[in-house]
Amino acid sequence: MKSFFKTLSFSFRAYSNISSLIEFGGINLNIDIDGYLTLIIPDRQIQKIFSNEQEKIINNGKFYFVQIQLNNRTFEVWIDENQKISIELSSSFLIIENFIFGLHNQFIGCIENLTYNNQLFSFENLPLNRQKCPINDIYINQIISFQEFDRPLIIQFNNPEEFQIFSFSFSTQESNSIICSLVDKTYENLLILSIHSEQLLLIYNNNNRKQRIEMSMNYSINDRNEHKIIIKLINKTNLLFQFDDNIIIKNITEIFYIYRISIGKLDEFIEEYFDEENFIGCIKDMKLNNKSFIKLEHIDQSNRLTNTCQLTKRERK
Repeated sequence: MKSFFKTLSFSFRAYSNISSLIEFGGINLNIDIDGYLTLIIPDRQIQKIFSNEQEKIINNGKFYFVQIQLNNRTFEVWIDENQKISIELSSSFLIIENFIFGLHNQFIGCIENLTYNNQLFSFENLPLNRQKCPINDIYINQIISFQEFDRPLIIQFNNPEEFQIFSFSFSTQESNSIICSLVDKTYENLLILSIHSEQLLLIYNNNNRKQRIEMSMNYSINDRNEHKIIIKLINKTNLLFQFDDNIIIKNITEIFYIYRISIGKLDEFIEEYFDEENFIGCIKDMKLNNKSFIKLEHIDQSNRLTNTCQLTKRERK
């Protein structure tokens, strides 16, 4: 379309940062790295747009209502009933040819009730799955960050999964820390992946059979680079541990089922047996049996999600 801009309004809910909500006529509404809505107009200073709860991030899954209008040369934007952000444009008119939603494909969330120049947009030609907002069905493949005082990310399955393969990518500069633990419902079987003296250590415990297996990768991993981890059960008796292109295989006695996964910190029922620090770094593309299992509902802090891994250094105690 090609028309003069007067007003634009819409509701949205978001779970991503460093992403574009909408772009039109060279103007962008983005979500910045900290989870705030920002207005970007060429040759103007970037403006943060706050909701009623000032200083609260907006990528928290809640619905917000955005209104935009152009009065003469004054471009105004506000969320809900909050104070307007006003910017003077060089012209009293703005010609719009198209709207682009979720530019660069990094936006996670929903946009609805889009009204332009008092006309409600219809999106009937979109696939049906894009006409709904299935937030709870969205799985996270973005980078998940773990900082100094973050809680562990805990996933508990209603129906325990027979362990076949577990994989993810990670980056860190830690020398000693717990990455994750996987346990069955009775805690008879458990897998613990940690960083010990700058090297990866995988421990498998079968408490029922008194079996303990340790598999250590003799490669330094705290180099800030992204590394790939694969833990796989082969023929139900051989446990494969792969770090990038390096592989160790050892024999185990029986298959087991995964009931609970704790990421970034040990499961609370087994943490007393280990003294490594909590994990600081980034993890992405985590899968169990080749299926993504981390949902937005598992993450209580939406600022965990990022598109670039910004590694922090652990504070000295």
